[in-house]
Amino acid sequence: MLNDAGLKLIRAAINGEHATGIVTVLANAQAPEAGPVLLRLAKDAMKPLALRTIAVNGLTKAKPGAKALLAEAKAERLPADLHFAAGNALRGIRWKNLRSQAAKLFPPARGLGQALPPLAKLVAMKGDIANGEKVFFRPQSTCATCHQVNGRGIDFGPNLSGIGTKLGREALFLSILDPSAGISFGYEAWTLKLKNGAEALGIITSQTDDEVTLKLPGGISITYKAADIAKRTQLPTSIMLPGLQATMTPQELVDLISYLHSLKQPKP
Repeated sequence: MLNDAGLKLIRAAINGEHATGIVTVLANAQAPEAGPVLLRLAKDAMKPLALRTIAVNGLTKAKPGAKALLAEAKAERLPADLHFAAGNALRGIRWKNLRSQAAKLFPPARGLGQALPPLAKLVAMKGDIANGEKVFFRPQSTCATCHQVNGRGIDFGPNLSGIGTKLGREALFLSILDPSAGISFGYEAWTLKLKNGAEALGIITSQTDDEVTLKLPGGISITYKAADIAKRTQLPTSIMLPGLQATMTPQELVDLISYLHSLKQPKP
């Protein structure tokens, strides 16, 4: 049981450098007192999305938390950037009546013309690495229009040449199904509003007191004078739009993930 003093300490710790560890422990506690703390954290737009996702997963481990999360969703009080994480967690809960409500509120993501299986099933499916490479580089998938693999593709988003060393299969699926859940450091999206009324969207690659260099989709970089910039805003979402899975069948998505997971960094 968590007493008032313990909850007060936890709330303070959530704002500290050990927030991820503290929230993970709280999410796994399944204590009734943890629910309100986790729900408040999940809805706090000032907190990192990855931390709020842990809170959402923790809420769905206990029936009161799952009911509270569903109530927030029904009342349209759940932030849009949490919809994927909430839907993925709620569709897998063990309480049938709540699970059926979740399925109506959060229908599963769709592949090309069909609903995707649950994430756990996708992770367990066997993929064809060679076909996954074809899926990655074909134009309609748009993967290679933003990412490079071993020198192929456009240098805009993170280089994926060794991504299989850094991320497991589940994390790779999430990077496509919910791209805003884990934005790589240095690849945050920014908008620059210029004094002449124009706007630019991209990734800031360098900035000084006098100028800002923005890499635009397509890999082109443009340098703007700081004196010409009226406002710069960091977006809370990934520059990679959700919905990439809609350009492929579920099996092609599994093949793509198998290909990405096969991309390992060479050992030194």
